[in-house]
Amino acid sequence: MAVKIDVKCMKEELDKDKRDVSDLWNDALKNYKGIVGVSLQPKFAGVDEMIKFGTEQMNAFHRFRHNEKKVDKLRSLFISNMDYIQKGAQQLIAAATPAFPPAAAIGTALTYMLSACKQVSADYDVVTAFFEDMNAFLQRITILESRLPSYPAYRNCLMDVFTAVLDMCGFATKYIELGRFKKWVLNMVRGEDGDLASARKKMDTRLSRLQSATEYAILGNTEKLQVMSAELKQNDEMQTQMLEEQTKLLEAVLETQDSVRNDLKDIRKLLSVFEERRREEPGKQKNNKSGKPPTSDRVRGFFYDTIDPAHEYRNIKDTFIPDMSTWIFEEEAWNDWLAQENEKSASKLLCISGPPGAGKSHLAVSAHDRLVQLADRGGDASDCVVQFYFRETNDDTCYFLYAIHWITIQIAEQNARLCEKINIELAREDTELDVDDWQDVWNKLVKPLFSGTSGARLQIVFDGLDELAPDEHAVAYQFLELIKEPELNITVLCTTRPALVSKLEGLGSKTVQITKEKQLSDLKTLIWHHLNNDAGLKRLSRYMKQRISSRLEEKGDCLLYAEHMLKRFNATGREPLILKQLDQSMPDTLEQLYTTILADLQRKATLEQQQTLKDLFIWLTFSIRPITVSEAMSLARLLPGQLNLEEELQSQHLSRILRIADLEEAIDLSSPSRNSELQELQEQQGSTDAAYDDWNLPIKFQERSMRDFFRSAKVSEDPKSLRTPVFEAHRKIFITLSQILCGTVGDAVGDGLRTYAASCWIFHLSWMWYYGKSCRSTDDEKVALLEAVCAVLNGEGDVAKNLELQGVEYDDFGFQNTGPTMAFFATMAKELGEGRLKESVMHWAEEVAGNSKRAFVNLGKAHIRNWFGATDLKLAQRSYKYARGALALVSYCSVPVAFFVWSLPQRRRKSGRVSANSGHRLT
Repeated sequence: MAVKIDVKCMKEELDKDKRDVSDLWNDALKNYKGIVGVSLQPKFAGVDEMIKFGTEQMNAFHRFRHNEKKVDKLRSLFISNMDYIQKGAQQLIAAATPAFPPAAAIGTALTYMLSACKQVSADYDVVTAFFEDMNAFLQRITILESRLPSYPAYRNCLMDVFTAVLDMCGFATKYIELGRFKKWVLNMVRGEDGDLASARKKMDTRLSRLQSATEYAILGNTEKLQVMSAELKQNDEMQTQMLEEQTKLLEAVLETQDSVRNDLKDIRKLLSVFEERRREEPGKQKNNKSGKPPTSDRVRGFFYDTIDPAHEYRNIKDTFIPDMSTWIFEEEAWNDWLAQENEKSASKLLCISGPPGAGKSHLAVSAHDRLVQLADRGGDASDCVVQFYFRETNDDTCYFLYAIHWITIQIAEQNARLCEKINIELAREDTELDVDDWQDVWNKLVKPLFSGTSGARLQIVFDGLDELAPDEHAVAYQFLELIKEPELNITVLCTTRPALVSKLEGLGSKTVQITKEKQLSDLKTLIWHHLNNDAGLKRLSRYMKQRISSRLEEKGDCLLYAEHMLKRFNATGREPLILKQLDQSMPDTLEQLYTTILADLQRKATLEQQQTLKDLFIWLTFSIRPITVSEAMSLARLLPGQLNLEEELQSQHLSRILRIADLEEAIDLSSPSRNSELQELQEQQGSTDAAYDDWNLPIKFQERSMRDFFRSAKVSEDPKSLRTPVFEAHRKIFITLSQILCGTVGDAVGDGLRTYAASCWIFHLSWMWYYGKSCRSTDDEKVALLEAVCAVLNGEGDVAKNLELQGVEYDDFGFQNTGPTMAFFATMAKELGEGRLKESVMHWAEEVAGNSKRAFVNLGKAHIRNWFGATDLKLAQRSYKYARGALALVSYCSVPVAFFVWSLPQRRRKSGRVSANSGHRLT
């Protein structure tokens, strides 16, 4: 009974084995590289060359060099092993990678091991024991192999054994290079080493599984023979009957031979016509799929001019390392989500969740490419794969409305038939389409295309769902609820940080958690890619590379951690210093690593330069929009300390934190309405001087998690730290903006900062109100802040003039929280008392405390003074318009709101103005 149960279990296990033997072998080669750090490359023409090379390595051993008996014994074991490997791999030659079959790969791995033995003076007895042990395994493989049928599942069992042998060779080579081979052999027998015991156990398990599969095959063949003997007699009778019927049929055909011959000629002509049409059809489909339909430009022109997600796709794709981000395709949740048409009960939403630095965007791009590949392979032109990358630093990428716009555009660009349907809907006069309402766009343009009866399917990839603007999360959840409708052929894959996972699972999502164990193969690939390609790392010895790889595999909590540490080692360059860093305490987490990077930067800077860097980090972290190089240079001139920012941005330490964006990030090259900008960019690149002008390019943090690290500064942060708490950061920014608007800084500030000051001062003022509870400013700091606030709102100096010159209208500001914001500063002034503040400040505070609507009265009066003092009609009309705009704010000051939202995407701003949701926003 037990045998029947074992056979039944083995049958079920083999039936479920859908793996491809070629993929198994490629993974084995990849794992070998992760262990040893060297890719196996074909270097021998045959087994004889391997044996000759191996004999030379044996004779070159430092110990027992003249002991011919031991050399002969080891050589005979090596030759015997090569013979067994050659026989056992016969079934896998055609199924595995033809360029480098298993027999050649394992043989090469054994020669690598013998080469390593020569370098480290390995003991003959220990090496001989390893080959004797492997010899016993390989004998069993050749015995079992001769009884295996040529069937994919059985070949997979045999391939599993060979991959285990290759792993054992890899660990042997690694331990030889580390000088611990004898300890490795003892651990292999006793099972003390974790990795080694796991590899040995895996070899035993896979060999037992191969033996069980063979027993099952023999039992199955016996049963089939019994059934076949019974069927042969029945088949004999059936064949006799069939022959009689065919004889009668042939007689009938011969009687009508001429008629049949003519009919066959006609059929042949029809078949040739059909064949020609069939050959032309794939070409048409391919053209339709690879090229955009001409009418798709009409669909794109209907929506707002925003950044094409293909731009972010290309940026991520440029940083791809081969063989990474593919583990997701082995996850059960991925396969269930993919097989929607077979399992209607499967979830239509798949969430990939991981901490900062886990490579979620790379997984999103990898998933998108795989879906496109599957759609092309399936040959169904009705399948559409679309993508959108949410990014919090830009209005174009943080609103869900624009994601729906680009889903519609990408559908039109991928499928001519669906594009025509969208254009028909847009041209209808009996219905109106509200382009600012995502539900209207979805229900009228997208949803009808993928109903259950249409036959078309839509697969959506959302990256960075957690980077949506705070008030947009509810919109995204509402959309994900809609796709659950059974009649819709729509599925969604999204990546996010863990904060949103519980909410998404409440919507029925299946979640794939990114863990270190799942990413171990990617981590090894990343490490060895840098070790073999970075200028400072590729010169290191094999021993040092192995030490770095092992240490980072142990300590790295994410891919970004390993990448930063490798950059650190690459900059160090010297093996003794790298070894010292490896032996000392390394950072445990990515956040601790960032702290170490800041500490390195502080040690290289003077006290004045540290303060300048701290203020610069404030602007880069909490500004409403990215700061350009020229604007940062202007800020550096306003701050104390001699800091050559242009040189520091290229230095070893600051470049690990900040980077200058390229031209493609500043201009979306894919947008058709920006052809003039693209042409101008290409002309600049043709000019020698313009090609190197990067003053108008934004400065960014190296990654989002780095910016989050600066934002997370606590109120109790060390004053000497380069990080600043949020309230204090907005306080310093606003004081600088007030000085710019008042004109007290002179000509040291460029037009970019003046425009920023005119358009964003109100937002920084309101952020201070929102974070007011975290205020720990001293009385002197509060006095400086209140004087700066009143200088702007009282219209002192050139405030009114600068607001008018920059063309920023008051309508561009949000009005909802103006009243509470002004009341907050009036209360602050009252708490300080009259003795600490100027008379003008106290007068303003008293008026606002009694009625917050009067906060902008003095600013309106300043515009009126400019109106009366205008020297021409144009200036008078401009000042009059601004005076009315300032006084109109009075009627909005008391409007309450439950949530802080400065502006919604009601219309696309094309004048370069900035809305409050850009850059740093509420969380």
